[in-house]
Amino acid sequence: MKRNITIGSGLLLASMMLLLTSQPGCQRTSHGTAPEKPTKVAGLSDSLVVKNMEPLALGAPQFTGYSDDFYKDFAAFVAEPTKENHRKVYDRVVQHESYNPYGDDLHDLEAAFDAERYEDVIKSQAVPSVILSPRFHLIMARAAEKEGLEDAMALEQQAFVACVDGILASGDGTIDNPYLVTAVADEYDIVYHLGTKTKGQDLLDYKGRSIDKLTLDDGTYLYFDVTAGMEALARLLGGSKK
Repeated sequence: MKRNITIGSGLLLASMMLLLTSQPGCQRTSHGTAPEKPTKVAGLSDSLVVKNMEPLALGAPQFTGYSDDFYKDFAAFVAEPTKENHRKVYDRVVQHESYNPYGDDLHDLEAAFDAERYEDVIKSQAVPSVILSPRFHLIMARAAEKEGLEDAMALEQQAFVACVDGILASGDGTIDNPYLVTAVADEYDIVYHLGTKTKGQDLLDYKGRSIDKLTLDDGTYLYFDVTAGMEALARLLGGSKK
């Protein structure tokens, strides 16, 4: 199945790079390596009241179907985006019954932002599939900024950086230790963060796993584990993963 990929508006991409390069612990890295130390915000997880978050705070009001424990895990991940904390949230996301990595949620949010419908972005009912996607939190942060919601903007900015850190901590981008992503857009956000571009994409079956192989403009490769996404797609289509 061919997948349509949008790389994002120039404004959003510029915002992405500005955020990443201004955060300690999340500078550009050579592809195939993770940041030396993930970003940590002291006390962030303690400051998030799960049932009474301000609108937009980490996107929580936009999501349904998750338990309070999930939001605590996500807040802990944002506070300290380690490999272990990323995997805990990742497993919850991909096991959720509504998980659809090939939905149009990110595209629709991006289109609304580009059309300057910032209130629509803030009020959108995004699905759980995108809570680990850097681009989701970047869009929400920029919309919050446009609407003057400074606290929400700061939280979403931190969530954005944590999602990038978490993906980079999940592997090293090699075929035997690929990065874990929950949406195809995440792959391209990581490529952009690493300061390179893609020339091609192939889906591989490697040791029983579904692996996206991205060919970079310097002739090297990055690998992303999309097994959970392909299994979810097979469920949505009513078939089985082949």
